[in-house]
Amino acid sequence: MVCLGNICRSPLTQRILHSKIKKNSFIDSAGTASYHIGNSPDSRSILVAKEKGIDISNYKAREFIKEDFKKFDFIYVMDNSNFENATSMADSKEDRDKVSLIYPLKK
Repeated sequence: MVCLGNICRSPLTQRILHSKIKKNSFIDSAGTASYHIGNSPDSRSILVAKEKGIDISNYKAREFIKEDFKKFDFIYVMDNSNFENATSMADSKEDRDKVSLIYPLKK
């Protein structure tokens, strides 16, 4: 899961997805910007997660890096800007093809 700062959308999405799939699956999140590295999630995201019975309060933000293409089979990004940021770091078509855009749910 990749967003800009890795303190709102991606850690929340990471933990929600982790709660829904097999426990032995490896899911992580990161941000394409580096200004929140090591920070805890935004208090609003912590509250939303808590309301759903999910704890993200101990999560620490990290930056998306090239090595993530080797570590992960799928890379989901939260918006077009982060899609461009992530795919621009790819060294191959295979790496670029791992990146998918998550579209907002329509009501």
